[in-house]
Amino acid sequence: MHLNLFQIGVLFSIRETIAYIFEVPSGIFADQYGKKNELMICFIFYILSFFFFFLGGSYLVIVIAMVFFGLGEAFRTGTHKPLRKVVVSSSLFNVIFKILQNTHRYFLIINYFLTFLTVSLKIAKINLKQNIFYTNRRKKYEWKSSN
Repeated sequence: MHLNLFQIGVLFSIRETIAYIFEVPSGIFADQYGKKNELMICFIFYILSFFFFFLGGSYLVIVIAMVFFGLGEAFRTGTHKPLRKVVVSSSLFNVIFKILQNTHRYFLIINYFLTFLTVSLKIAKINLKQNIFYTNRRKKYEWKSSN
């Protein structure tokens, strides 16, 4: 299924519109029935959306999937973070969370460096595949910029 950029934009706007429309009703539902029940309904909507994404043979099926995904987003926001803090408050969790947070920070730094390196090489127009991996071994290695 080939979608153009306009169709993809329409799909994302459908998802965000549904999420914004159902943001307040999902909050009212959470106040009346509890955050755990709202989170279960959120995951049901997510599962339905993934099922329709899997079926995805036509644009209409993808639209239905995006509607369910938007409902899942509306029921998830404001629920998962406070519930995580209430349910898990052990000291072991705090230690593990700090380790994961630092690991995440280090991977972000590595990601920024690799992105900078990739962009720098692309700006310098150095074709690494051609210049490093496919060079003739008899010739002396030279940096060549591909035009």
